Amino acid sequence: MFRVFRERVDYGTELKKFATLPINQTKARRFDPVVCVTVKRQARIGNPDFKKITTNHAERKNLNIRLFNRRFTRKTLGYSKTLRNHCYSVVLQVAYQNFCRVHHALKGLTPAMAQGITGHAWTVAELLTSVN
Repeated sequence: MFRVFRERVDYGTELKKFATLPINQTKARRFDPVVCVTVKRQARIGNPDFKKITTNHAERKNLNIRLFNRRFTRKTLGYSKTLRNHCYSVVLQVAYQNFCRVHHALKGLTPAMAQGITGHAWTVAELLTSVN
């Protein structure tokens, strides 16, 4: 990533440490609630804004991929038997999420439109024919 974008990238990491709350002083149980004890943010590349360093966006993207791609569920008809087909499925879904799917949080834009990469929401046909 750094070789492509060089100094235009501001990147930081966030490390959270969790611990269980002792509800009563007996043994800790499996489903006891956990709380975030510390959050450590660190600049890795460039000069990121520490208030904007978060893992929420990556966690949400991972959740969308797991929920909307049945290839991640083992006992379904779409279960990936080969790594190659699994990778193609993930790439296709991520491209769809970024170029075709309009997000309400972005006020009717796709993420690619919000970043200025494209001027319109792509159709699935455009997405499939854009591959060289």
